[in-house]
Amino acid sequence: MNARLTGGRKAADEGFTLIEVLVALLVFAIISTGILAGITTIVQMTNDNRSRVTAANLASQELDTVRATSDTYTVQSAPKRSIPVDGRTYWLTRTVTWVSSEGTSVSCNSSTNLFFLHVNIRVTWEGMSSGDKGVQDDTILAPADGSTNSSLGAIAVSVVGFEGQPVSGIAITVNVATGGPGESPAASKPTTADGCTYANGVKPGNYVVSIYKSGYRDQAGATNPSKNVTVSAGATSSVQFVYDQAGTINVLFTDGTSATTAAIPAALPVNYTSGGATYSVMGLLAGLFPNAYDVTAGTAKSGSKTCAAIDPSAWVAANVNGVSLKAGVTSTVNSLVNVSSTVKVPLGVVNVYAPAGSTLTAIQTTPQGAGNPGCDVRSKLTYSISGNGSWVALALPYGSWTISADGVPLAAGALQVVTNAALPGVSSDGTVTLDPRKAG
Repeated sequence: MNARLTGGRKAADEGFTLIEVLVALLVFAIISTGILAGITTIVQMTNDNRSRVTAANLASQELDTVRATSDTYTVQSAPKRSIPVDGRTYWLTRTVTWVSSEGTSVSCNSSTNLFFLHVNIRVTWEGMSSGDKGVQDDTILAPADGSTNSSLGAIAVSVVGFEGQPVSGIAITVNVATGGPGESPAASKPTTADGCTYANGVKPGNYVVSIYKSGYRDQAGATNPSKNVTVSAGATSSVQFVYDQAGTINVLFTDGTSATTAAIPAALPVNYTSGGATYSVMGLLAGLFPNAYDVTAGTAKSGSKTCAAIDPSAWVAANVNGVSLKAGVTSTVNSLVNVSSTVKVPLGVVNVYAPAGSTLTAIQTTPQGAGNPGCDVRSKLTYSISGNGSWVALALPYGSWTISADGVPLAAGALQVVTNAALPGVSSDGTVTLDPRKAG
């Protein structure tokens, strides 16, 4: 009996087994995880709701600012900007689009009537939940100056640069053209950041739209270009200009590898060609529309006569004196926006042995040599230096030349071409042919 009682007491005193403890801990962990997840979600939702209220207030304030703008046409899209509030960063973006009377979005140079302006404000914030697109708010602004009047029209002016980018700050003038309504509309404001401006409440008729900004040019080189436009009742007539800040090209004459130390002819013409138009000046050319330009040296044209030989790209690949020559390459300037570009223009170099004190001249002559593109112009170039009884280096445009000292042509023995890849470049009669092509 005592033994049974003692055994019963041992069974009653026994504790939890290790397995039971582990199971209990696992259950506790599961319950705790759920509670913690719930608390985290509640905190996240609370923060999101607080941030959403702040974002809504920021959007509302932005819309109030937009609505308070007296001139509808100055309201424009604005890039994302940061706004710190209570230690959290918010980002606000404004997007502005014109909407036509048909309800479709249109650009500022659209030919349809600009019925009203749609402004969208979007606000996002730091730590925003994944997939949340933030807070958005919208408003509509109607022009207050008659552009939606069915009896009047509007003129939309768009100005873009040479790369198609909008150009701001361009002054616009609208004048009545022949057959117009007899009065010009109110002066338009300069173009905004989107490159646009408007003349509104315009009577139907014919007008001339002009633009101007100091230091700017259009593709034809005009500083104050203009276009004709006809305005119809209840419609917007659009005009677009390509207009950009002009640049300057500085020329560095080379011998094909480095800046030449040879004497440069006095009054050497330099040609700037872009889009089929060529400008020929002496030295640098300022005030160029920032297109790409091919630059050559020499007289490219005289009356109806032309000279292709001065342009390296006109020289085709050929075999000269046993040397295979690649086609020539013209020097090019790719961009002039807000800068003064320097272009290296190669010239041929010839060493001349002339009597001391003699005046040196070069006259372009009948082309010689395989692949020579020819030249009908017989241009004459002089040098400010004179012969000194020893060898003198002279630089010349490409092509064939006769060189004289005091009007007397120099013999072949007094001439040495140093820049040709296929030497000698001097014929028996003393004609010098300067070739731009490289061996290869």
